[in-house]
Amino acid sequence: MIIADFETFKFDWLFYFLDTDKQQGYFIINDKEKLQKFYDQYKNEIMIFYNGSHFDKYILQGILAGFSAYDITQWIIRDGKQGWAYSKLLNKFPITIFDVMQPNKSLKQCEASLGMKIVESSVPFDIQRKLTKQELKQTLQYCKFDVFATMEVFLQDGFYLSPQDEFQSSISIIKEFNFPQWFMGKTKAQMGCAILNANKRTLDDDEFDISTPDNIILGKYEPIREWFLNPENHWYYKDVEGRKTDKKNELIYDVAGEPHTFGFGGVHFSKSREIIDGELLMCDFGSLYPNIMVNYNLVSRGVPNPNKYKELLETRLKLKAKGDSREKSYKIALNGSYGQMKYENSPLYDPRNANNVCIHGQLILVDLIDKLEQFGEICSSNTDGVLIRVHSKEDKLGVEKACREVSERLNIPIDIDEYTRFIVKDVNNYLAIRKNGKIDAKGSYVKYKSPLEYNYNIINHAIREYFINNIPVAETVMKCNDLREFQIIAKAGGKYKYAMLGDKVLPEKVNRVFASKNPNDKGIFKVHNETNTKAKIEMTPEHCFIINDDIMDMKIPNQHLDKNWYIELGERRVKEFVK
Repeated sequence: MIIADFETFKFDWLFYFLDTDKQQGYFIINDKEKLQKFYDQYKNEIMIFYNGSHFDKYILQGILAGFSAYDITQWIIRDGKQGWAYSKLLNKFPITIFDVMQPNKSLKQCEASLGMKIVESSVPFDIQRKLTKQELKQTLQYCKFDVFATMEVFLQDGFYLSPQDEFQSSISIIKEFNFPQWFMGKTKAQMGCAILNANKRTLDDDEFDISTPDNIILGKYEPIREWFLNPENHWYYKDVEGRKTDKKNELIYDVAGEPHTFGFGGVHFSKSREIIDGELLMCDFGSLYPNIMVNYNLVSRGVPNPNKYKELLETRLKLKAKGDSREKSYKIALNGSYGQMKYENSPLYDPRNANNVCIHGQLILVDLIDKLEQFGEICSSNTDGVLIRVHSKEDKLGVEKACREVSERLNIPIDIDEYTRFIVKDVNNYLAIRKNGKIDAKGSYVKYKSPLEYNYNIINHAIREYFINNIPVAETVMKCNDLREFQIIAKAGGKYKYAMLGDKVLPEKVNRVFASKNPNDKGIFKVHNETNTKAKIEMTPEHCFIINDDIMDMKIPNQHLDKNWYIELGERRVKEFVK
């Protein structure tokens, strides 16, 4: 494989690539002929870039096609246009890339999260002349460092949707469905469309042609179905006089004695700021949306053969039952199809069927709650699962029987998992302890951080320790001596010129910040591109210091680090979980 990066200026361009087989790196500077030789040698290899599918790919193809790297850069960055639209001539130079870019994160943020040195180029990218020898040398080192940082990102594994997980799943899909290697550059959604042979179709004016099946039995909750079927409720948002934002269309209805919110995005309810102990059963529908799409003929009408989707679902379930890892390839194609039905540019775009899938799912959940509520207390419900607290063995058996009845009637599997405790802030932030001791942590306050989002980690760890093991926040914070656990990644985004530490302009827009004991240390700010207004970067200390060097083996500077700041933040967040 090849790991690579481009740097482009008005009168210069630089390309650095690392050949992983030879373990050797090479520079190409302003030399189209050398770049052509590179392409001829490596065009059949997989090339790894950070943000390459939006930028580097088109710079490489554009230079080979005879265009200016700078002009293409301006087309993409300044004008906000897609690289593929620059010229059809770029297609003469096909390449296979795998993009390791993380959602809503720059490479600098990943470097910071990984504890690496944060390196920003000291040479302005809008410089209006040729680079000097010294500027060229600095840019070469910057480009080389970015390639090694890209490699570090690519090598990360062991967490959900890690770069290695994404890479291996792409390889698996290509092998399983006999796609060409260049499909590595496609998103999973694009792969799903290809698996289903989806084609863009002319749409009927039927987005709100809502129907619901008779085998969904709602009992006393029948008014919820009627609300969805009523044409007066067939809208998403509405402008209301006196409101700054549009009103979202939703129905709030009491189900099992608790207010549930229904709408065209799904249903949700959860107890909030509460600790729920006892015998807790999570009744979870398996592959809810894919099963709805098959059972009720709601596969996107962009799929020429809906039976293909059914076959994929059946194959996936068989592979999963055998423990065959290939089932993940099928899961990606199946699960991505619903989201694509709401995406206007997708061949799977079908808002009518998407609405019906979503509404069917909400009514199915209510159907289950209607049968379960006699056996216990409904504690939460969200998209495809219901949490119920039972108080006796008979109630538990009743829940199991009700789940079997609903599952058989609707032809959708229901799994039951056992928990002993839920600590709930809100529907999006909770800790759940399974009967086998495993911990589920959801939400920014408590989730386990991956190496690529290592930010405020000591706070999340301290909150989990408090609720799971009854350890005070202060104890967890004070005994931790790993500096990286305390890092705060402070970014001045694209709308801002630069970051400032107090009144000092910083060379980096991404900085690794720590709370400081020194009252003379200033806070970190960002300055707006247009208004020049200065604002404190969110969730950063009033007094802080910055370490942008590699910190993996760095000891905590005890005279500087203000652990009390982290303790106070952790304790404030703990209070948000309980009334």
